[in-house]
Amino acid sequence: MSTTIAAIATPYGKGAISIIRISGNDAITLSSNLFKKTKLTSLKPNKMIHTQLVENNLIIDDVMVTIYNAPKSYTGEDMVEIFCHGGIQVTQNVLNAVLRQNIELAKPGEFTERAYLNQKLDLIQAESVMDLINAENDLQLKLAQAGLQSFISKKIQIFREKIMSWITHIEVNIDYPEYESENEITQAFLMPQLIEFIHEIDVSLKESNKNKWIVNGLKTAIIGKPNVGKSSLLNALIKEEKAIVTNIPGTTRDVIEGYININGIKLHLLDTAGIRHSEDTIERIGIEKSKQVIEKAELIIFVVDQSQPIDEEEKALLASISDKPHLIVGNKNDISDNQSGIDLISLSAKSSINIHLLEDAIKKLFDLGDLDSRNLEFLSNERQIKLLEKCHQHLNQAMSSTKNNLPIDMIQLDLRDAWEALSDITGQRYHESLVDDMFRRFCLGK
Repeated sequence: MSTTIAAIATPYGKGAISIIRISGNDAITLSSNLFKKTKLTSLKPNKMIHTQLVENNLIIDDVMVTIYNAPKSYTGEDMVEIFCHGGIQVTQNVLNAVLRQNIELAKPGEFTERAYLNQKLDLIQAESVMDLINAENDLQLKLAQAGLQSFISKKIQIFREKIMSWITHIEVNIDYPEYESENEITQAFLMPQLIEFIHEIDVSLKESNKNKWIVNGLKTAIIGKPNVGKSSLLNALIKEEKAIVTNIPGTTRDVIEGYININGIKLHLLDTAGIRHSEDTIERIGIEKSKQVIEKAELIIFVVDQSQPIDEEEKALLASISDKPHLIVGNKNDISDNQSGIDLISLSAKSSINIHLLEDAIKKLFDLGDLDSRNLEFLSNERQIKLLEKCHQHLNQAMSSTKNNLPIDMIQLDLRDAWEALSDITGQRYHESLVDDMFRRFCLGK
């Protein structure tokens, strides 16, 4: 924070213009050495002027320059932005000239990190900046804008204030227990509010997970025994002959990927090796990879051959995924009615009969209605959602402690842990390693 930093803020390559961004307490003073005909320190902030960037009496480029005075800048520091011609060499020459003015090259994300440290942005807004850059459709763009405009941050702040009011109430009961048991007061006061608030967090988590799927997609594993039609189903869903299909069991030995879009949600499809007992070393490696994919999957499509009853291996595999969101697909309905003995979605991957039934079932399972018309002002980032889940766990523990008449200071600790989890969402508690790791994922110059 004590140094002045600079970086190219536009994509590297040929273009109409490139932007060099400079930020720090000495940004204007140091960079003014490059403009012999223009005194940057006397310029009006937020106004663009045309000048020449000069070093050692050599004109490097005709440029436009804007200065920003702290704290009214993106980073909250003094800033300079130089708009030069957008060629690879000219941009690099301008940047090199800037860096020779005792200015350091910025790390990835360092401008936004400084904005956070200078309280221009909280962590939700900072992460929304990167989501805005990475947005691939209008829904993702709307989510990023909701985060950037602080709608979500304000909601988290309301949650924090609510919990802190309970903590304060309990502390008053502890300090002034003259007339009634502090535990009785806490139980009568806290229980109904906890029940209502936990329900509110439940709704937030449900909607936030939908937002996460909009941003990241759903990791979807297609699993089953060999030769039941998993690869055919992948091909039918993505409408492309991506996976090799033969009648020889064990053809798929590695994970094959594909993507489809259902109501604005991208499904990251993973066709896995058929799971069975095998002595083949290569096939066993593929089966082990399949098990790893199942562990990480958010949706499992379990495929069986509906022309025959399911066997013990399939029953065991089905039992192993019972606690994860899953759908059972009966393939090969073009050659047989359902003989499996279980309820399933009957289709033919080979001829694409009833493929739409599977897509409809996915929409229903994850409640993917009209996403365009829903309220998007919920979390969407995995880090943030995990912290909200942590808050939820501590609130449930506080309710359990209250029900069981545990000491009041134990309840207070649970509530404080919930409050701190919310504080970590917005970054109101500073963790250096977390912040450094998060901003390192940003692009250079942002």
